[in-house]
Amino acid sequence: MASLHGVHVTALGRGDARARAALIRALEDPLGERRFDGLTTLRAGVAEGPLFGGNLALLHACAAAGRLRVPEGCILLLEDVTERPYRIDRMLATLEVGGHLAPATAVVLGDFEQCAPGTDGITVDEVLRDRLLPLGIPVVAGLPIGHGHRNEPAILGGHARVLAHGPDAAVTLAGA
Repeated sequence: MASLHGVHVTALGRGDARARAALIRALEDPLGERRFDGLTTLRAGVAEGPLFGGNLALLHACAAAGRLRVPEGCILLLEDVTERPYRIDRMLATLEVGGHLAPATAVVLGDFEQCAPGTDGITVDEVLRDRLLPLGIPVVAGLPIGHGHRNEPAILGGHARVLAHGPDAAVTLAGA
């Protein structure tokens, strides 16, 4: 079953015309393909499959409740807001130990907004690298999805393709 990950209605008023147009385009043409170039390759590789995921804290809560079913062969999208890096580390460790990261063939990282380091100085980028690179699958950062000003809509359950060669990567998203 496909669903839309994007700006919610209460945030539309803070968005610009481009953000509103992107949401309307996703609603009116959910099967349309969109390509995001110039993303950052953290681990090279190529993968494709259904897009799954979204907000890391919500995925973690679903796993804790025994309600998270990660589809085999998915491209895992992760983003979050206002979580300290140590909490992101704990959530990713819990998902890994619970076997929830194993079905993914790639990870695409959206925005991690307002996730400032604590007194230890460890950044969210360090945590994401430490937790995700050992999975041995392609990892791409910089997808403009999350809780920031630019929050591109994405069809969860739709087709995703990751092309990560060299320092630059591309992600293509299409509907179900």
